[in-house]
Amino acid sequence: MAEIRRICDRYTVMKDGSSVCSGIVSDVSNDDIVRLMVGRELQNRFNAMKENVSNLAHETVFEVRNVTSRDRKKVRDISFSVCRGEILGFAGLVGSGRTELMNCLFGVDKRAGGEIRLNGKDISPRSPLDAVKKGMAYITESRRDNGFFPNFSIAQNMAISRSLKDGGYKGAMGLFHEVDEQRTAENQRELLALKCHSVNQNITELSGGNQQKVLISKWLCCCPEVIIFDEPTRGIDVGAKAEIYKVMRQLADDGKVILMVSSELPEIITVCDRIAVFCEGRLTQILTNRDDMSEEEIMAWALPQE
Repeated sequence: MAEIRRICDRYTVMKDGSSVCSGIVSDVSNDDIVRLMVGRELQNRFNAMKENVSNLAHETVFEVRNVTSRDRKKVRDISFSVCRGEILGFAGLVGSGRTELMNCLFGVDKRAGGEIRLNGKDISPRSPLDAVKKGMAYITESRRDNGFFPNFSIAQNMAISRSLKDGGYKGAMGLFHEVDEQRTAENQRELLALKCHSVNQNITELSGGNQQKVLISKWLCCCPEVIIFDEPTRGIDVGAKAEIYKVMRQLADDGKVILMVSSELPEIITVCDRIAVFCEGRLTQILTNRDDMSEEEIMAWALPQE
């Protein structure tokens, strides 16, 4: 926002692929621009999610202490804790450091410092495989690029994470034809209401929403304690979104720690118990009061201060 005021004479606010307003920069306030950016028509899109909020045990099980990425421009000195059964949301602008933090937590990117603790023990993963073995799961923002194996069947994709946890990469490739693979896949199919002709069909034949369910099933097979959801509903229809939200809340009710990154503000407000707001690689605020979880409040903390 400060950069726009410093450089530009006129502004145009874009939303959902359309221009919603244009004018002279000096004639509009930051608050007005924020309201135009977030809009109001999306407020009730996800209207049923908070009917069954889990009763948090207030038992802190996951802690991040002073985590900094090796590239210090990405993530700097991040600390927070999460209780068992809690969904902690991560909001911010594109490039604010949310996904970069998740990559650090899961061992995808190297850390320059900091500590990651689960159940009171330092687990600080050295690699994604190490993270899986220590009880973490990561549903990435790009399922096609690094979420599933496009040449594998639904059942094979579901089996891969548990095989990795049990035996590493060699074990994963060797366990695809075990007898229980089909049984596990059928159980997951029923659990998540997966719409497919057979668990043996190729995963690329499924809709985006059902592909996402397969990714969730893949990680549930290895019984993680901490599950990262990065943009979990991107590119799927409204009906599938509601089903994904239901699954996330059920996982939280079962005692899992859920970390959710989302760029859709109505979604993150509706689904999450608390919201951590990022700006330029730093955690600027954690919103804990439901009355403070508005789109305007999130944007106020997500934008660079002048």
